[in-house]
Amino acid sequence: MIKTGKNERVSLFLMRFFPAFILLFLPCSFIFSQEKTSIEYQDRIKIIDVETAVRMAVSENLALQAQRHLLSARRRSNATRFNALMPTATLSSALARPNEVMPPIPHHWNLSWQLNTQLVLSASIINGIRYLAQDYELGLINYADFESRLKRDVRKLFFSLLVMEENIKVMESTIELAEKSFRQADINFRHGLVSELDKLQAQVTLESLRPDFVEMVNTLHTSKLSFKEILGLDSRDNIRLKGVLEPEIFELNIDDIVFSSIPNRFDIRRLVQQIKLLETDLSASRNSRIPSLVLGYSKNMAFAGDPFRDTLGDSDRWNDTTGRFSIAVSLDVASLIPFLSRDTEIKNRRDRVKAQEAELASAIRQADIEIRRIAMNMEKSINKIRSLELNERLAQRTYELAFQGFNAGTVELLTLERAMNQLLEARLRILHEKFNYQAALLDFEYAINRSLGDFR
Repeated sequence: MIKTGKNERVSLFLMRFFPAFILLFLPCSFIFSQEKTSIEYQDRIKIIDVETAVRMAVSENLALQAQRHLLSARRRSNATRFNALMPTATLSSALARPNEVMPPIPHHWNLSWQLNTQLVLSASIINGIRYLAQDYELGLINYADFESRLKRDVRKLFFSLLVMEENIKVMESTIELAEKSFRQADINFRHGLVSELDKLQAQVTLESLRPDFVEMVNTLHTSKLSFKEILGLDSRDNIRLKGVLEPEIFELNIDDIVFSSIPNRFDIRRLVQQIKLLETDLSASRNSRIPSLVLGYSKNMAFAGDPFRDTLGDSDRWNDTTGRFSIAVSLDVASLIPFLSRDTEIKNRRDRVKAQEAELASAIRQADIEIRRIAMNMEKSINKIRSLELNERLAQRTYELAFQGFNAGTVELLTLERAMNQLLEARLRILHEKFNYQAALLDFEYAINRSLGDFR
């Protein structure tokens, strides 16, 4: 009998049961790894201010990236627009076997190749080149408009999230105060100081606040998801907003702003550019009545021999049978006859130009109204902020007096907390109105496509 030592027995034991240990350990290690990764991910918080958010959106927003690709295609077409002056060329080769072979020809297969080039010189080519350049300018306008709207929307959403967070803080303070009021009412009821109705009313006030608080939290989370999507972030990323809502107050000379800014608006520039494109189309249709010069050159080489037996590199066996150089003049006669398709197309394009010009005139009037309306909303918000600031000073004074009375023992704690809550609500109303002004300010700068700092 072979005796095994202690070390050998341990080795055999490990060899036999080690796979089972591995199978048991792997799920645990996987769970631990997943838990660790989740904790690390939760601890990773991105701190974002408003300008950082704008830069992230410009860099990562998928919709803006799609606009970049569309602009890139237009840029490429514009850069190669003079290719219209290049001649067209086709090269072909054929190996053919006639159905009947004439007696003098000893072989059955014929080999040939052809080269055909053509250059058409017409007035419409110039219109096509001009159209591609104008279409690229329209693409630049569309891209700049999309980017400007994206920056405006990111700023507005950022500030709205700040207001939502302040709303939640005030609501938390209100719920805390309602809980204290309910506890005090319950104590007073048990001591016979108040009726059961007073106690129930305090409880109803408290419980009615909780659903509103949950709704506010859910709204904030949903808005943050939209915000992260705009910035190109993952929906699981944790973000923290950094900033305050303190918009700069501007005194506006609205007439000067309207007069100098309407031509620079994106919608006005877009309509002007679209009119240029329609006019180019109209000019191209009219130029179809002008004769075109057609330059052509062809070379038709046929192999005089058997392509399977004779040497193809023998130049003496290749003959240009029908090659030629030609100069021709082409005219679309149908374009000269009234009431036919080409004449109808010209008239329709002329009407589209006039319709677009009328739309431009209407857009200028609407732009004037829009700018003045936003300016009026800004002025209303300024006046309201001043009134609310006065109310805040009164609430501040009320709180100071309640605080002094509480320290002196003449004012109850709940009275002090109500005064504090009124002060918080007054500040929150100012914050809401500042957001209204900030949103109107962003809309105004987008409407005039300029910063109000340029008018100082």
